[in-house]
Amino acid sequence: MKSRLLVVVVLYASLMQLSRADEALPAVRWLVHDKQVTLAENMQQRLGQQIIVLVQSSNFHSGPGDKYHVFTFAGVQQDYRDSIAEGEYLVMSFTPARKISTVGGEVTAAEIVIGLRGPGGRNSVFTIDEAGTVTSHAKYSGGAFMELKRALSQTNP
Repeated sequence: MKSRLLVVVVLYASLMQLSRADEALPAVRWLVHDKQVTLAENMQQRLGQQIIVLVQSSNFHSGPGDKYHVFTFAGVQQDYRDSIAEGEYLVMSFTPARKISTVGGEVTAAEIVIGLRGPGGRNSVFTIDEAGTVTSHAKYSGGAFMELKRALSQTNP
């Protein structure tokens, strides 16, 4: 129950922040085995909001300010390659890049990539900055991830 409340509070805060910014969310692309699934505009907006909430819930990231040093460069690169190779992921791009405040600190995102498959149900969240540096995120809201998956289940790939 507490995790649902947290997801609702974070989602509300995100929506308020986005409405203050007075700008629409960028398009979200859903790729399944190298083919893009067509998403209705309202579904793209819904997924975009959920993606932002998911990234904001991240407690740790591999970018500047990784005070716990739980990531290695090689590990991040391998996890990113594995997530893409697994064949199902979401991509949300920003022009210009956008700063996102997460539980674990601020990151800059020109792109957000959410891996949707993996061994043992593993999922993955990455942000990529304008220089192409991949940042991995960890200990993010499982509830937010499941809400994203539920929304996708309403669309057939």
